[in-house]
Amino acid sequence: MIMLKHALFLTFIITLFGASASAQTSLKSTLPIEAHASLANASQMNLSPNGNKVAFVQNGKGTLFLVVFDLTTGKKRFITKTDNLSVTLNWFDWLNNDVLLMGVSSTASERGVRYKVSRLLKFDLRTDDETKKCYSHRTQVA
Repeated sequence: MIMLKHALFLTFIITLFGASASAQTSLKSTLPIEAHASLANASQMNLSPNGNKVAFVQNGKGTLFLVVFDLTTGKKRFITKTDNLSVTLNWFDWLNNDVLLMGVSSTASERGVRYKVSRLLKFDLRTDDETKKCYSHRTQVA
């Protein structure tokens, strides 16, 4: 069973990133220079503890999405999105097989003083509830 999960995960990765050598050669000659400086389509792969799900960041024309792909069902679920300018997704990790924790930050102003606001967020895949705020901290920006 574990071998099957790993095979499904590898198939997912190859499908997501794979291309034949001839296609890669063809792309090299046709891609504009700007394409070489663009963000990857998917990054920061993180496998759930039981190996049934993979969480990753997907780039959609500058908007970053935190996505969970279920390797057993083949379904993709969008957890949250950010422009990575006003709110930054700093990290994410699995708490257990169904709960993702995320660290996000933003800059806020109050009475002319700028603060960096850091938040710990939780998303439970068993429910369709929105992301829950667990903790928030403010630090004054110099």
